[in-house]
Amino acid sequence: MRFKYLWNPGFPKNEIHNIENGLYSDEQILFLCETIMNSYRIRKKKFIPVAILGFVIVIILTLTTLFMIEDKTAGIFAFLVTVGLCSGLLLFVYENHIEKDRRQFIVALSKKYPEYVELCKDN
Repeated sequence: MRFKYLWNPGFPKNEIHNIENGLYSDEQILFLCETIMNSYRIRKKKFIPVAILGFVIVIILTLTTLFMIEDKTAGIFAFLVTVGLCSGLLLFVYENHIEKDRRQFIVALSKKYPEYVELCKDN
């Protein structure tokens, strides 16, 4: 069984190679840029509510735990560790599944088509 969604392989290597060597026309580059930016915006739009919901759940679980235990210091420490782990996980998901394709495309684009790099920046 393959873990298809655990690690994003990124923008296809052959596409990166073709862009870096200037094998695409201006229309094809504009189409790729539009497609990648649409995908990026959709993923980012869906990620923000999920991240907020995750932190709200962590806060609610921590508050209910703090009311039930005697040692508040251990509860606060556990809360800080949990927030740190959740933040790291969200950062990993953001960088690997939302930002990676766009970033790789921009790096490849800047080598042969620098005039189109600004079109692929997040506004």
